[in-house]
Amino acid sequence: MAVQPKDVIQRFLDRRNELLGTAYAVTGWPDVENRETKAVDAIAESKGHKPLAIEHPLLMTFQEQVREDHCFSNNIVPIENELGHRYRSAASPIGFQLRPGNDRAQGRR
Repeated sequence: MAVQPKDVIQRFLDRRNELLGTAYAVTGWPDVENRETKAVDAIAESKGHKPLAIEHPLLMTFQEQVREDHCFSNNIVPIENELGHRYRSAASPIGFQLRPGNDRAQGRR
């Protein structure tokens, strides 16, 4: 079962509180409360401290990243190769970072 963003945020706050001796608690979930505009994932507050705005990035498991890389390799790389020097992708998944001149089919120089 995937770890939920709210759980990650709570774990972060628990650890931060433990390390810094604060008592931050989530007081709002702006991104859930208002789906009309972009908003941070959570607001946390602790008496005597400035509020925190928390944004949770997308984190993939290793298996999810491998699956994403495989999909990218099979679908996007052939198109890039077909277009050759006329097109260079700025969007590469984290696990599949290649520089121009690399053999994309091999994944190495």
